[in-house]
Amino acid sequence: TLRSYPIDPAADTRAELHEVMAMAHAAIPAEDLDFIRGFEDWIELGDYLFVHAGIRPGVPLADQKPSDLRWIREPFLDHAQPFGRVVVHGHTITPAVDVRTNRIGIDTGAYRSGRLTALGLEGTERWQIAAVEDDGAIRVVKGD
Repeated sequence: TLRSYPIDPAADTRAELHEVMAMAHAAIPAEDLDFIRGFEDWIELGDYLFVHAGIRPGVPLADQKPSDLRWIREPFLDHAQPFGRVVVHGHTITPAVDVRTNRIGIDTGAYRSGRLTALGLEGTERWQIAAVEDDGAIRVVKGD
């Protein structure tokens, strides 16, 4: 995301975290920051719960910490019991969409793999669409 703003990639690669934060604050317009600050931590739609990273097992949704919703990996990823809704998440890169009975991981690491994946959900149907970079060309792949 930072690379979509006028920040020198070589400078941000060498910089300490506080320096990258200063570069970001200088380069990102206030209206963009306001837009990002308005994001929901989670969204419930039908039988699905959408979060960035996951949820802490055993903790009611209303009591989830924003840091877990944005950063958790374990114990969420290995939790096999139902969460009440199927949790759709990213944050943990997998080579393909990771479909489990209680969660669906859709982060296929576009920045490094060249594969950007989307998940379609309608009623009881699910499908995947991926834009894949292949020798400089982008092709669309559909799957189940």
